[in-house]
Amino acid sequence: MEIAALRYLSRQPDCPYGNIVATTKIAMGTAQAVLRQG
Repeated sequence: MEIAALRYLSRQPDCPYGNIVATTKIAMGTAQAVLRQG
């Protein structure tokens, strides 16, 4: 999920809303990975 979000972010450099969505996806994916490890 993180890679897909980063690719989306790189395709939409001028879209603040897109940046927020991509950042949120990365944060959620990271949180889920941490929860799985714990």
